[in-house]
Amino acid sequence: MNTLMIFESLAGTYCCSNDTHLTFKSSGTHLASLLGYTLEDLKSNFKNSLTELILPEYRDTVLQTLTKQLPDRPSVEILFQVQHKDGHNLWVLNRSKKIVHTDGTEYIYGLFTDISNIKHAFDRINHDLLKRAEQDPLTHLLNNSTARRQVEEYLDSFPEGPHCALLILDLDNFKHTNDQYGHMYGDAVLINTAREIRKLFRSVDIISRIGGDEFMILMKDVSDQILVQERCQMLIDAIYGIEHDDEHPDSISCSVGVAFSPVHGTTYTELFKHADQALYCSKKLGKNRFSIYTPQD
Repeated sequence: MNTLMIFESLAGTYCCSNDTHLTFKSSGTHLASLLGYTLEDLKSNFKNSLTELILPEYRDTVLQTLTKQLPDRPSVEILFQVQHKDGHNLWVLNRSKKIVHTDGTEYIYGLFTDISNIKHAFDRINHDLLKRAEQDPLTHLLNNSTARRQVEEYLDSFPEGPHCALLILDLDNFKHTNDQYGHMYGDAVLINTAREIRKLFRSVDIISRIGGDEFMILMKDVSDQILVQERCQMLIDAIYGIEHDDEHPDSISCSVGVAFSPVHGTTYTELFKHADQALYCSKKLGKNRFSIYTPQD
C-alpha cells in the first residue's frame, strides 16, 4: 500500500480539486464519517464541496488559504468550524497539502482533527483569566481600570449624555479600624461592604472597588433622583448594620457622594470629579451620610 493510499484510509482525511468549490474526489469517505455524513449526504446536501461543509463565517478565509496561500507553501494549518450531522458545530484543525498528479491536475489533500474539547477548554481558561484581570482580587468587584473603561463606554454610547448616577462610597475611619484590629479584619470589612453593595444594585449597574476603602457604582438609566437618594440611604444603613463579633464591636459607617448625568456632566472625568466633591461634602458634614453634588461643593 503506497503512502497516498495509507493517507486516504485515515479518519478525517479528504481530497478535493484545487478549485473555487473545493470539489471532493471519491476519497471524501473518511471525512464524511468523521462528521456523521455519508458520501450521498456530501453529494446531495453539500454539493460534493468541502466549502459547503464549513460554517459561512469561515468560508472565505479557508478558501483563500487553501487556494491562494497553499500553492506557495509546503502545507498549511487553519482552524475553523464545521457542522456535524447531529447539528452541533465541531472545531477542527485542518492540515492541508497540495499535490500535483502526473497529468498536471492539482489536488488538495487534507486532514481534519476534531479539537472541540481542547478549544472549549482553552476558551474557558481564557475567559477565566480575562475575568480575573478585570476584577479586584479581594472583593471580586470590578477593578478601577475596568470600571472606568466600562463607564466611559456606557457614557460614550449616548451622544447627549445618558440619565444615570455615579456614586462614590468611602468607608469612614477605615484606617483607624485597620490599625486597631488588623488587616485581616479590615479585609473582612471590605468583603462585607462589597457584598452589601451587590445586594442593593442591579446586575446591569457597574460596581467596582476603585482602591483602598473606596467603591464606585454607576446606576444606569435612572432619572429619578429620589430613587437614587433612597438607594444611597439603604446602602448607608446596610453597611452600618453589618454584624460584627464580640472582638470587633464597632459599627462601620460610610459616606457617599453622588453626581448625575447629564446635569452634572456627561463624561467620566466630570462625573467622577463632582461625585468626589460631593463625597468630601459628606465627610465635612459629619460622615455616615450621602450628598448630591452642587456647584458650591
